[in-house]
Amino acid sequence: MVWVRSYFIVTLAAALLAATNARAQPASVVQENEYAKVRVRIEKDLTQYPKNLTARFGSYTRHYEVIIKDNNKYDVVEVVPLKHYLAGVVSKEMPLAWPLEALKAQAVVARSYLFSRMNERREKIFHVDADQMDQVFEWTNSTKAYQVVNATEDIVLSANKKIVKTFYHSDCGGQTLPADKVWEGAVDLGTTQDPWCQARFSNQWSFSVPASEFQNKDVFEMGYFKNKIIRFDEWGIQKLRQLFGYSKIRSSPEKIEVSDGSVTFSGRGFGHGVGLCQWGSLYMAKKGRTYMDILTHYYPKAEILKIQSLLVKNYLTNNENPKTILNKTDMKSKVTFNN
Repeated sequence: MVWVRSYFIVTLAAALLAATNARAQPASVVQENEYAKVRVRIEKDLTQYPKNLTARFGSYTRHYEVIIKDNNKYDVVEVVPLKHYLAGVVSKEMPLAWPLEALKAQAVVARSYLFSRMNERREKIFHVDADQMDQVFEWTNSTKAYQVVNATEDIVLSANKKIVKTFYHSDCGGQTLPADKVWEGAVDLGTTQDPWCQARFSNQWSFSVPASEFQNKDVFEMGYFKNKIIRFDEWGIQKLRQLFGYSKIRSSPEKIEVSDGSVTFSGRGFGHGVGLCQWGSLYMAKKGRTYMDILTHYYPKAEILKIQSLLVKNYLTNNENPKTILNKTDMKSKVTFNN
């Protein structure tokens, strides 16, 4: 683990930096009394102190923390109001041209994932990364993105009244997978068959590697869930995808063949296969299904709750600053860095 040696809060105003090229935020979706703040790591392991942080987004003044770590590299954490964060995630994780009901489902899932992650990291410097390590985030001025966030305000997915980490992916290929079969310790919210993605021929894929990559073995043990292979010898499929490339082994394979000194994986879909299938939600919305229908379909074991804002403020979001984690040997020589 890389411990934080020191950090400081930088509030950047327009007068301090060059004019921003960000477009103005629609006034109709800006709320001054945001009660929740999300600590988003937007840059990591920079070799030089960041000097070009954007001061504003429309009328909103952006707030950053610059952190120097023991490896003398910098992380940048932005403190983002909850609705701005969720709208930014929705706009990056799902095409905004898609139907409202699909986007609403995405907003609920993104909110549930966020709150679970914030609770896990309530004593850490940041809550979430702004990339695929958590959820892709970028500021947006899309009225449609804010519309779906507002329409689903405070709605989350839970198990036993506890908000759970809700996973989602691009294309399940016709069958979703249990979370606890993909990641040890994850909460399983149920699985489903998906006729929409099953019928998409464009999602089929195949990838071959030399058998020597597996120590010239001719026989492999495999673990299945329904028609999907979720374990390949000592490797979970997610580990195998990481090793060979997520764009190569695009999902949990349906077939593995060994011939002529090569191992060929083939299947359909894209992503880990757990939870919300985004392409499936698109087709459900086109067929007139509501976002509640979509959530119930992809998370059949989940409870759908509307939580109270007070709970969000006091329990989940750490509106107060989280504890600063300092290297014990450096406690007496905290350093503040300036531009």
